[in-house]
Amino acid sequence: MGESTPKCVACGERNSRFFGPRKGYAYFRCVTCGTLQLEPMPTREELQKAYHDQYAHSGHIATDPAEWTAAAEPHYRGVLCTMQDHGVLGRVVDYGGGWGGLCSMLRGAGFDATIVEPSADMVAYCRKKGLPVIHGELADLPGSDYDAFALVGVFEHLVEQRAWLARARELLRPGGLLVIMQPTARCAAFLATIFRFGRRSAELPALHQTFCPPWHTALFSIEGMR
Repeated sequence: MGESTPKCVACGERNSRFFGPRKGYAYFRCVTCGTLQLEPMPTREELQKAYHDQYAHSGHIATDPAEWTAAAEPHYRGVLCTMQDHGVLGRVVDYGGGWGGLCSMLRGAGFDATIVEPSADMVAYCRKKGLPVIHGELADLPGSDYDAFALVGVFEHLVEQRAWLARARELLRPGGLLVIMQPTARCAAFLATIFRFGRRSAELPALHQTFCPPWHTALFSIEGMR
């Protein structure tokens, strides 16, 4: 585990400082925008394989789909209300839809929702439930002019975030909606500092899987998201 200074995935500045170790990795915090990011950063190909083979049973999320869906229900409800408030009517993509809880809720409310999911086990479960699901990533999504994308606890898992956002914008219709729910860097950094009594060399706490390599590649600050 090195302490070289990575380029910030959010603002692009090379002004990051070592924040703390976690399971053989390190998290760095950008002095300019406050974003936290993993080092070394996994490649897209490494993460694709890890998600396909391991994610559903890695311990990062509940392996019981009903348990996970029940815990996430308030977040899903928030996404549903946001879609309704913004008058979303067409096709919706639940990106990184996991066990299918959000997609089920959206379809139950009348939305034409489809899951995109890299985990083979999760895809198999969603298909058994009769949910439309694409096994893969954004590049595997057919067509364009989607009405909305939803990412619930997913954006912090991505690499090549700028390219992902650019492609999502191409796939959305003009005026389409992108709904992202994610942990933010400021809260994570504050709690981690308290838990470690300010000692940067101490192992970072999991904080309900917030600091969780290799799955959580970046925890963006509000400024970093801008």
